Amino acid sequence: MGLATVKADIAPLYQQPTAESTRLDEILYGMSVQVVQQLENGWYYLRSAHHTEGYMPGDYLELNADVAAAWRKYKKSVVLAPFIDVQRQASPTGPLLVSVPRGGVIVPLGQPGIDGWQKVGLTDGTVGFTRASYLGEVIEDWSAIPQEDMRWNLVETALSYNGAAWRTGGRSPQGIDAAGLAAVTYQMNGVVIPRALVLQGASPLRPVRVEQMDEGDLIFFHGSVGVYMGEQKFVHATDLAGGEGVVVSSLNQKDEDYRGDLAGHIVAVGSLY
Repeated sequence: MGLATVKADIAPLYQQPTAESTRLDEILYGMSVQVVQQLENGWYYLRSAHHTEGYMPGDYLELNADVAAAWRKYKKSVVLAPFIDVQRQASPTGPLLVSVPRGGVIVPLGQPGIDGWQKVGLTDGTVGFTRASYLGEVIEDWSAIPQEDMRWNLVETALSYNGAAWRTGGRSPQGIDAAGLAAVTYQMNGVVIPRALVLQGASPLRPVRVEQMDEGDLIFFHGSVGVYMGEQKFVHATDLAGGEGVVVSSLNQKDEDYRGDLAGHIVAVGSLY
């Protein structure tokens, strides 16, 4: 049916057209989605850039096709801070227009002022202001980044979610699951991978042997995935009782943070290189 743009800070994608069903994924502010079907109850069946399909209420979407198409063409900045506020004026006490989580995108308008405020455009055409230091460049071509830098960037991005709570289907600092952490880590570095994390088809990852894994590679376990940090450490989201959320764990049984239930069940390693 065409494109739509997410205008909510965090828009859940559900398995069925009801908020009582399973949350499959979250689409963050400013992201474009493909509208597959419109339902009579105000819900829409969508396909995300991460190859996830599900249902979302129309209230979360900018559905004007022309507006959505124009938005997709704008040069954007990605939010790096856990959450940012976009104010109506260049002032922390100005009226709040919208909050945007890490990974969401907005349109920078001109250069930042000497006071550090950046004028930005929102999905509905509204203009607001936020701190320029909260924003980063959207990476268009990850292959142009030196491998060593790219690997470290992936690890650093994953670690920026350390301490976030567990949320099934989540992909923001408000709550995230293992697949969401892997997907948003790569997304923030210009790489789109399927949320289902299949090492084939649309995924740019290729399988490598466990002994070859390096920083930034994805370690696939039975029912989970983590970002390898090097030195047998990895960062992942877990729902293990007593340690829920994003944590750093070890594959080395001599370490206090050793996860034997995962270390003994590595099924694959995926790498960009």
